[in-house]
Amino acid sequence: MIKLSMTTAFWLGLASSGLAADIPSSHSERLFLNASALTDLKPLQFDFHKGQFQLGENSRELLKQWAEQIKKYSFPIHIYSYAATPESLRDMTENRAKHEAVRVAFNRGLIARALLEQTGIASNRIRLHAIGSGTLHSSENLKITIRQD
Repeated sequence: MIKLSMTTAFWLGLASSGLAADIPSSHSERLFLNASALTDLKPLQFDFHKGQFQLGENSRELLKQWAEQIKKYSFPIHIYSYAATPESLRDMTENRAKHEAVRVAFNRGLIARALLEQTGIASNRIRLHAIGSGTLHSSENLKITIRQD
């Protein structure tokens, strides 16, 4: 018996190979109806200035609208938060600068996670990935997606 938790890609692969005929029609119709909704759902990306933690009001509203679309499904949500190492390295070691970048990325991710939880998404569905860069002047952004990168 096939579970309802199969991925859309797996379902489409079964459908194209003809193996989906063994799936009860109520399950296959539900999976197929969800497939188009999932392909239309685009990842969110928010850019930050150095040292900025908070999302602006427009970004918060966009995140809430995205969360309303996604909360009816049960798959995990991934938050990828990136921060560059501080530009001024005179007063800190390279290792400490990298840790500072991860700390900034983590704090941004926590804020996004809290906003998702406020819209009704269970915390056990949210995966936070805080990534500090090893190079100067790298990206300062936050990406929220249903795909694991």
